Amino acid sequence: MAAQSTEPLALLGFLRAPKVVLAGDPQQFPPTILSPEAAKAGLAVSLFERLLADHGDGVKRMLREQYRMNTAIMTFPSKEMYGGELRAHPSVAGRTLVDVLPPETPGDFPPVLYLDTAGKGFEEEQEKDTGSLFNTGEADLIVARVRELLAAGIAPRELAVITPYRAQAHALRERVEPLSPDVEVDTVDAFQGREKDAILVSLVRSNSEGQIGFLSDLRRMNVALTRARRHLFVVGDSATLSGHAFYARFIESTQEGAGYRSAWEWPDPNEVP
Repeated sequence: MAAQSTEPLALLGFLRAPKVVLAGDPQQFPPTILSPEAAKAGLAVSLFERLLADHGDGVKRMLREQYRMNTAIMTFPSKEMYGGELRAHPSVAGRTLVDVLPPETPGDFPPVLYLDTAGKGFEEEQEKDTGSLFNTGEADLIVARVRELLAAGIAPRELAVITPYRAQAHALRERVEPLSPDVEVDTVDAFQGREKDAILVSLVRSNSEGQIGFLSDLRRMNVALTRARRHLFVVGDSATLSGHAFYARFIESTQEGAGYRSAWEWPDPNEVP
């Protein structure tokens, strides 16, 4: 993907080609640069981004029709990140999770569901060794949802759990794997380019200061919100997240779309069979 390629790597393709097409998404992750010195020198900017910055829309063509997300999942990221220009192909626009579950399966499975933990006291914690963050209360809710979806009949290979933080991914992996080794658990960064019928997202951040760290990089949230085909389940603390306008609008969109739930009214995860 051109938006993730460093300039030297991208330029290799120019050596023998009379014409070059760069395909990528500048609204998702840029190149991964481990050296701070290299990043300061400009290597963190891809050739894709540089061409757009230098020449503008004249060198850009946008592919507007997407074949992954149903319309409900697509709508918010399309509006926020792509100027509202994305369209869902008719073959995917109306599909839902219920379509692939046994008939008459009970459960709360709207296309987008935001579970708000505000006021529950599920505060983030930090690993001493790595400094990465985790949230045990959110993990409880995610694991209970995995158990519920598996019991409802979703194919384990069509379910994944993602989170921005490695410590949370590690904690969730240890608890989800005994339920089914086929349910993938990973960081948002590692899941770019992937997709599943159902994606569960743990945002982790919950603190009295309203600090959201690298969640303020909206490209990361864009990746998280665009991995699901049929069902997107997001757990987060609105009291912490809503200080950032993007997250406030996301939560508002779930309220308008009948996809908002409060953890106060949600089944106790420790009582879910």
